[in-house]
Amino acid sequence: MKAIAIFAALYAIGLSAPAQTIRSITSAASGQPGPVAPGEIVVLNGSLLGPSQLVSAPIPGTGALPTTLGGVRVTFNGIVAPMIFVSGTQTSVQVPYEVAGMTSASVALLNGFQAAPAFTVPIASAAPGLFTLDSSGNGQVTALNTGGQNSPTNPAPKGAAVLLYTTGEGVTTPAGVDGTIETNTVICLPIQPVSVQIAGSPAQVLFTGRVPGDDSGVIEIGILVPTNVSATGSVPITLSAGGVTTTQQTIIVIQ
Repeated sequence: MKAIAIFAALYAIGLSAPAQTIRSITSAASGQPGPVAPGEIVVLNGSLLGPSQLVSAPIPGTGALPTTLGGVRVTFNGIVAPMIFVSGTQTSVQVPYEVAGMTSASVALLNGFQAAPAFTVPIASAAPGLFTLDSSGNGQVTALNTGGQNSPTNPAPKGAAVLLYTTGEGVTTPAGVDGTIETNTVICLPIQPVSVQIAGSPAQVLFTGRVPGDDSGVIEIGILVPTNVSATGSVPITLSAGGVTTTQQTIIVIQ
């Protein structure tokens, strides 16, 4: 009641409470703004977007992510988005697959009884991003090769298989279901063509699939490191989907 009284007093003398605002929407993988794709994991950045302390969604063994978390609910053109985490300055959700075919979305966030002004974001068929170890969107990609996480002490040999973790490939077949937590590796094929380049050379894509224990918007890509790459050590890696290529400054380590 004391907080309500303070708020009423401020209002009475013409002062306003801090504004609840979505300032940008970025890829959870690349950290870059721009169009969003159906199924992509994104981050809403702004103020008063959730509780002051970060609240992460519980990851169920089976089932789906919640659509309300910490009193926060997000919609894209009125379609509820699965929630990944919420906090005062950042809230992460999965873009609903149902926005496929739309050109833009009005993103609304309701935090308790307070709604942020709608934020309009373009929708693209694909907005690919590579997840990185430090979550910055740059540097060492999250990648597994023989021996575990790819790194300077565990480089991938040329011709070896590597697993990459990505989001933003868009609609897949079989179709993804919003917020579903996968229990097994599910082979899925993005409708938009997907390719990977390492040090400028095309890598053979072995498969694309959803990851056990993760949300349906996270896609695992199995590739072979090209044998014709002359460089060794930390080399650039890029992901393309639907003709859109990542501009992240990402690396993978090869020998």
